[in-house]
Amino acid sequence: LYVLINGIWLHDIGMSSLKKEQDAFERRRIHGRLSALKIKNDPDLNSKIFPEFIKAIGQICMYHQSNSPIDEEHIKLLGERKLKQNPIKEAITIKFENLEKNIRLRFLAAILSLADAIDIGEHRIEGLNISTLKSEYIEYMNKVYNANINQEQSERHFKKHEAIENIIFRNKEIILEDPFDGADDEIREWALEGKKQITDELERCNRVFEKFGITDLLIRLDYEK
Repeated sequence: LYVLINGIWLHDIGMSSLKKEQDAFERRRIHGRLSALKIKNDPDLNSKIFPEFIKAIGQICMYHQSNSPIDEEHIKLLGERKLKQNPIKEAITIKFENLEKNIRLRFLAAILSLADAIDIGEHRIEGLNISTLKSEYIEYMNKVYNANINQEQSERHFKKHEAIENIIFRNKEIILEDPFDGADDEIREWALEGKKQITDELERCNRVFEKFGITDLLIRLDYEK
């Protein structure tokens, strides 16, 4: 649990040290690996983490991205798109306070990956509308980092957030609330893309979940039956 909670907080921290000469979207493409490096090498950060857990936290952050192979079968599916040559280890054993702890890395990485994909709703940040965040983000990155953010790519990223009002968990269903119940064609299109993104991530992780008895999870929009 300690490893997972730290992974939740830190999995995107590799995005936080953008240099002016670096492309923002290239950094986003490999940000899991950059997060792991920052967790390992930044003393201001890792001094706040029990040192025995730093490697495990870095590993699940590195492999939370959809193009990082979660298991051996996933390597074949990714082909040339894979960010790593090998999948994350199933588990490692560490010694903490004179006790051996078995850390199920692959399972934790799968949980983090799906949770990250589900973090897509318009109100994902309390008290802040995603549309406001979009304009402030682009302005900030271009001004401070000279990032030259691609407007079209950025619009696609944020529209998926804007099209989903909320996320509801009901039994084994993950329900995405479309604010217009599918009545608005454009919103429906982006909501469906958001659903596909989460469904793809679930398919990536399902083989891992099944080993732990987690089966039959379903992703749907709220107006779908």
